[in-house]
Amino acid sequence: MLTSVERRRRLLASFPDILIGAVLVGLIGFVFAWPLFRHAGAPAAPLFRGTTLAGRPFALASERGHFVVLDFFATWCGPCRESLPLVEHFAATEPSVRVLAVDQSEPEQVVTPFARGRHLKDVLIDASGAVSRSYDVTGLPTIVGIDDEGHIRNVWLGYSPLIEERLHAAMRRYEDLRRSRKAASPSHPS
Repeated sequence: MLTSVERRRRLLASFPDILIGAVLVGLIGFVFAWPLFRHAGAPAAPLFRGTTLAGRPFALASERGHFVVLDFFATWCGPCRESLPLVEHFAATEPSVRVLAVDQSEPEQVVTPFARGRHLKDVLIDASGAVSRSYDVTGLPTIVGIDDEGHIRNVWLGYSPLIEERLHAAMRRYEDLRRSRKAASPSHPS
């Protein structure tokens, strides 16, 4: 029979093996669980489809692989009038980003001249308000950033003269995240 001192020695001697085993189990668990948790806190963007004022079909599901910005606005909204040119300028400087201005339930005959006068590239009229409701739009402007895997990464509510800078910063964070995902991918060549 072992004395208590001998049992402690054996336990302490096996401690490194137990620690190594626990670390390996943790790493293996992390590798297999990562795909499940990497978007924790980043909800999936509600899918929708429609046709822009220019007649082009738009389906959010088809935009996977691209960073998407939804700019919810209304022609009567003064802050939207200030924000829209900043978001459009961001779109012009980031050609890989898809920017869609989403009008809030106004008639096409009101939105079309407004969009043309401001040189808005892609405008979708949310006639029923279904898209706005699915994104919980409670005020205007609301700008939503969606990553390449279809998860909402940013939401900005209200006008800010810094929105273009914030969009560029979000884009840099998104690109960093994308690079780190690619580098961590098992299929990525070392």
